[in-house]
Amino acid sequence: MPCYWYGVTCEAGAGHVTELLLFDNGLSGTLPPELEDLTHLRILRMFNNQLSGSISPRLGRLSSLMELDLARNRLSGEIPAELSHLTNLTWLNLSGNELSGAIPAKLRNLEQLHYLYLSSNLLSGSIPRELGKLKNLSTLDVSHNQLSGSIPAELVNLANTYWLDLSYNQLSGVVPDEWVTESIDEPRRKDSAAAPRLWGNQLKGTIPASNGPSTEALFEGIHFSYPSSVIESVWPEIVPGEAPTTGEGWWDSDPAHYSLSFASTSGPAAFQRYWGTWLMLPPQIRIYPVAGIEANEFTRERVKGLRKLLESKPDSPADEIPLLPLINAAQVFRAQVRYLDFQNGRGVRFITQYRQDPAPVTDEEIFYTFQGLTDDGAHYVVASFPISTAILPDSIQFESQAFRDFEKMNFEEYLKEQVRLLDALPSGQFEPDLAILDQIVASLEIRPQ
Repeated sequence: MPCYWYGVTCEAGAGHVTELLLFDNGLSGTLPPELEDLTHLRILRMFNNQLSGSISPRLGRLSSLMELDLARNRLSGEIPAELSHLTNLTWLNLSGNELSGAIPAKLRNLEQLHYLYLSSNLLSGSIPRELGKLKNLSTLDVSHNQLSGSIPAELVNLANTYWLDLSYNQLSGVVPDEWVTESIDEPRRKDSAAAPRLWGNQLKGTIPASNGPSTEALFEGIHFSYPSSVIESVWPEIVPGEAPTTGEGWWDSDPAHYSLSFASTSGPAAFQRYWGTWLMLPPQIRIYPVAGIEANEFTRERVKGLRKLLESKPDSPADEIPLLPLINAAQVFRAQVRYLDFQNGRGVRFITQYRQDPAPVTDEEIFYTFQGLTDDGAHYVVASFPISTAILPDSIQFESQAFRDFEKMNFEEYLKEQVRLLDALPSGQFEPDLAILDQIVASLEIRPQ
């Protein structure tokens, strides 16, 4: 009886199939047409498989469906407009496939939708302005596609959206005025959405790479250079501060800062992924006015700790090195620690990983970061870059033999060995070369206007 099959859940008594949870199962082939017969189905999760072919328009007949997740497969063809008939849908995830064509404007009918993920496909055309009518959306991610044209003004109506990602497309024109912050002292409106992710486009304000070996970037008195062969463009912005509200954790606070995000679709492989489980940022430089940090009880200690570290400069810091932005996890280790000067300041760079629980050290989570202060003490400087190296695994699945072997190890001894291996590597055996990242940091001159 199907109700006793793996991944199948039925409604008690009636025997109707209500859930199909078949993710991470190595499934291949096309989506079976018989799915349309499961008229009581509420949840369909088949992500992380090897499914191919197109998405059948007949899925639009599953009127009870509330969650549809077909992410990270090999599905192709267009997104069926018939999915707009699923008016009870709260979650739609089709990311990480090979879907092409336009985003159907009829998705505006999904008024209950809270999460819409269409990233990492081959979608083209413009972003439908009709998506701005989805008032319940908390997440809209159409990044890493081939979308073009301007940003629809209607998207500013998504006031409840805390994650709005339009990065890595071919969008052009200007950014809506409602998303632009003119001054570092301008507070974020309480009723406004989170800052959208816009880097990797052709929007006005982008600093594209020059034809020369290096490109000079200047934004609001922040100057630096970057290698044109590694980075295609920089997206500069002023990010308003976010103070934690009652009941939220300390990690939700982030003082106002200048942000310069690097984009590269053909550079280092590490730059292509959503990296750093806890940071979820692109390669980026941030400049925080220290006055804003010291006014915040959650970040004030970072400044004090960094000042103390830069005074003593221990070769191998035994304790956590102060780091911004705040992360809701622990600093697992510190490797390749070097003290660096930039044009009007100094700081420390290192490689690290953040976790909430013991886990293997992998390329998926390590990153290079620089934490520094200007000579006048007025600005806190952060540079963070994803990196990779051949000596670490890309990732380790929790059910794998490699993870079971890891669980048998003494974690402290394991970490010491990983730090030893990372410290022994020449800078050129990291991708990108640590020396290139050091050069970007060293070129910084921070004199905000």
